[in-house]
Amino acid sequence: MTRFIDIHQHSAFDMDDGADDFEHSKRMLRASAADNVGCVFATSHMTPGITPFDYEKYYSAINEMNAFCLSENLPLTVCPGCEVLYTDMTRRFLEEQRIIPLGSSRSVLVEFGQDKSFDYIFDALRRVAAAGYRPVLAHAERYLCLLNKPESVIELKEEIRALIQLNTGAVLRKRSLFSSWDRKEKRFIKFMLDNRIADFVATDAHNTSSRKTRMKECYDFLSEQYGAEYSALLTGGNIGLLSD
Repeated sequence: MTRFIDIHQHSAFDMDDGADDFEHSKRMLRASAADNVGCVFATSHMTPGITPFDYEKYYSAINEMNAFCLSENLPLTVCPGCEVLYTDMTRRFLEEQRIIPLGSSRSVLVEFGQDKSFDYIFDALRRVAAAGYRPVLAHAERYLCLLNKPESVIELKEEIRALIQLNTGAVLRKRSLFSSWDRKEKRFIKFMLDNRIADFVATDAHNTSSRKTRMKECYDFLSEQYGAEYSALLTGGNIGLLSD
């Protein structure tokens, strides 16, 4: 089996609410390698114009993580990238090349508050595209406007060429029959997968316990439900889309 690619993980240490020190980062890297992940994008949180981002510390962490993988013979590469919480300064930061894209691509992982309207998300992603970057919508299952109208994601893909990422934990989550949010999330994810709209599943891992890597489990589930071909695309085979 080809090793998976995880485009969304918070394993860069002492950068955000993910790995808090290098030992924590090491545990996450070992867990990823054991989960058949061969490439991790360490997508630390960035909030342009609001929270300062320490670029030197971030790239130093990436280098140390890759050195650790080599020292332990882990079949794993750590790539740079950030998860950008969209702000009014995002386009300016993109134009000034102050936002770290996913690897060497011109694609950027973008997130929003859960309560943002569809018009807000559409306009924001359009601005990202206008700055010369392809937006990747992080954990698309979190936005109420999309849960209420799953088919609206098609507009993001057709009009803006946005890429859609789902969290493995959400795909695998056992949902309550009594929660309206859970029912909407389940319907949304099913629509994304049934219609082959989703482009990536990724772990959004923050630790090795409550928010851990679950790529192999998700791949197995998707293979059973949707076939090995689409499952392989979602777990890394679509990586070339980032550079399209």
